[in-house]
This record gives sequence, C-alpha cells and structure tokens, in this order.
Amino acid sequence: MGNAFERAPEGKKRLTLAALYCGLFGALLISSTQSTMLPAAAMEIGGEDIYSLVATLTGIVSVIAMPLFGFFAAKNPAVKTKLFSGSMLIAAGVILTRSMASNMGMIIIPGMLYGLASAAIYVIGFSIIRDIYDGKKAAYYLGFVATMQSVGQIVGPVVGGAVMDAGSWRYLNHLIWPFLLLAGVLSIMGVNVKKEDVKELCRESAFDFWGAVSLALFLGCLALALSIGTSFAPFGGMASNLLFLVSAIALLSLVLSVVRLKDKAFLPLGVLKERNTLCLAMANLFCNLHTMCALFFLPMFALYVLQTSAMQAGLITSMSAIVGLFMGPVWGKLIGKTKSAKQAYLIGTAIRVVLTVVFVLILNENCSIYVIYGLMFVSGFYNSQTGVTFAAAPQLMLKEENRMQGNAVIQICQNVGSTVAVALYTLIIGICGVVKGIHTAFVVALVFSLLALGTGVLMENVGKERESKN
Repeated sequence: MGNAFERAPEGKKRLTLAALYCGLFGALLISSTQSTMLPAAAMEIGGEDIYSLVATLTGIVSVIAMPLFGFFAAKNPAVKTKLFSGSMLIAAGVILTRSMASNMGMIIIPGMLYGLASAAIYVIGFSIIRDIYDGKKAAYYLGFVATMQSVGQIVGPVVGGAVMDAGSWRYLNHLIWPFLLLAGVLSIMGVNVKKEDVKELCRESAFDFWGAVSLALFLGCLALALSIGTSFAPFGGMASNLLFLVSAIALLSLVLSVVRLKDKAFLPLGVLKERNTLCLAMANLFCNLHTMCALFFLPMFALYVLQTSAMQAGLITSMSAIVGLFMGPVWGKLIGKTKSAKQAYLIGTAIRVVLTVVFVLILNENCSIYVIYGLMFVSGFYNSQTGVTFAAAPQLMLKEENRMQGNAVIQICQNVGSTVAVALYTLIIGICGVVKGIHTAFVVALVFSLLALGTGVLMENVGKERESKN
C-alpha cells in the first residue's frame, strides 16, 4: 500500500508537516520585514548604497537552486528531507550571522545562501507533503500555505516594526532564526526514507553538467540584470547589455542541450513537453507579473498622490492578506475534491481580471483610499487562490515521473515573474510619473491577468484520472 513515504508513521508525518509550516513562517517573517530591517541595519553599520544587493543575490541563488534541487530529488527522492533540513539549518545560520554583523558584507555574502531556503520550501517542501499524503489530504494541508502567507504578511511588519522600535534590527533577526532552526530539526525527526525503499520513484539519469551551467547562467544573469537595471547597472549601459547577452547565449545553449539530449537533459524534454507543466509555469509567471503591480506600487501611489500617512499606505498590503487567513483551506479542499486546480484557478483568475479592470477605471488623484482598501480586500480571494494553486497543482496535475522537475520549473517562474515585474513597473512609473504611470502599469497588469486566464483555460483537467492510476 503506497510507497515508503506514505507508509511512514502518522507522528512522523505530522513532524514533517510542522517543519514545512515552521520554515515557511520564518521565511515569510524575513520577506515581510526585510524592506525595513536592511535600511535600519545600514544606518548602523554602513552600506546604504549596497544593502539592496541582499535581495538580488538571494533571489539569484534561489532561482539557480530550484532546478538543482528538482533534479537531485527526482534522481533520488530519499534526499528530499536531507535537502530540506540542511537548507533550513543553513538559513538559520545565515540569519544568526546577520544578527551579529558588524558591516554590510557580513549580511550580503552569507545572505546569498539564504536563497537555498526558498528553493527548499517551494520545490522540496511542497513535494514532500504530496509524498506522505494522498492527493486530497495533500491539497488540504497545502491550502494552509495561503493562510501562513497571510499571517506572515499581516504579523511580520507589525511585530517586526515593534521589535525594532523597542530594541533593534538585531533583535528581529534573533526572533526569526529559531523558526528556521526548528524547521530543520523537525524535518530531521520527521519522515525519512532510504533510497532502496523508494527505488520505484527514482528517475535514473546522468547529470547534464553543461545544461545545468547553461540554466544557471541564463537565470542568474537575467535576474541580476533586471534587479539592478535601475540602480547599479542601468538599462542600456554596457554592464546591463553584457548581462542580457550572456543570458541570451546561455538560453540558446540550454535549448541546444535539451534538443540534443532529450530526456537525458538537465531539464528533460518529457518534462517540458507535458502540457500542464508549461501551463502552470506560464500561469505562475503571469500571475506574479500582475500581482506585483498592486502590492509594490499602490502604497507608493497612496503616499505620493493621495498624500496618506505611511501607516495608511501600509494597510493596503495588509488588506490583501485578510481573506487568505480563512480562504486558503477552502481553496485546498476544492482542489483536493476535484483532484485538479483548474477550477479553483479559473475562479480566482476571473476575479483577478475583473478587479484589475476596476483599478484601471478608478485610479486617479481623486480616488478614495477606502475604495482601494475595499478592492485590496477582495484581491485576497485571488491572492490566496494563487498561493494554494502553485503549492498543490504541481503535486496533483503532473505525471509522477515529471513532478519534481516540473515543479521546479513552475516555481522558478514565480521568482522570475516578480523580478521582471518590479523592473518593468519601476521603468513605467519612472518614465510616466506616478499618476500616469500607475494607470499605465495597471493596463499592462490587465494584459498579464488576461494571459493568466488564458493559460488556465488551456490546462488539462487530468488530476482525477491521474490520482486513480496512482
């Protein structure tokens, strides 16, 4: 009955589930407080002109680590818990080191390794939950991912700000690293299997070194060029053009590697040819290209155009998180019941399209901040759906042999989408100004939301049939 993961004792399964939630909460505390913690640190230890590199370099490492984790976990599923626990322990060490930093270099250089945590949560953690539970239970538990995201988005800035006001940015880091350490320890104590116990799940393939290097250069240079295109390496300059050129050459090399090696390539052709892999990857990309418009730039619009206070502007993102507190498990149940995320995705994305049209029509200098609050509250329905969909859908809608590496491809698109979006909308607002720019940005976001809806229509609703075969 089932594989070795599924046969593990219930107590071990609960420890593994707790490890994922604990690691995810720690990661969300970091992401929701970093925009205030890093400037505060720079004011004390220096590095005001370089602290933004922390997020850039962490993101690059995460993007590169995702396909690597996917490859090694597909080759030997027994290493999943080791990759997850090891990444959490490394992340805990990084944040502990950050709390003791005497200069910005001590934050930036070790901080790159924190990118392993994001890769471990989204590629390994979600996959482990599907390994130890059937599709229905896995979807339900992964539904709480949206709840955790909402809690982090609401609690993180409030608690983080209070801790920094009462103590310092160092105390905030001391608050966070124990969550990551506990996640690593719980994972070690949770479900662990041996390779011989899950040999039927192993995907035997040689390591395509050149394909891996090509993918790392493509994603790394692209993410770096987009992240620093408005600061350290302005778009159109020699450094920016060189990064884009290397990225393009690496992409060509990756394509040639896939064509030549087919299913033996680092990104197997069979994985890339599966329709749901491509649809979910594009959906994740378009959703993140859309989402960043509201989350990143509406607070700026409130501050500079509507002349609100910083607290009023900050409430915009908090309002979008409220619905996720209770809707995450609801979306998870719907996905678990249908054994497919297509229905939930189409409902949420339809709300996304309609709400974006409303923003295009009402955003101007006379718009009420309370109208924006109301609309952002409604946006919580599609934000929570998105969080659950891209946690659960790859585990239910991809062929078992493609699940690990397909999931890695899908999760990469989240990071790339966010990075591209920030660069794109920053450029639009820089050219057009805040008032005209925010309107143009939402028109562009509307296009992305329609593309996201289109990719959902193209998804194959095969989860139920696939579950019955497994």
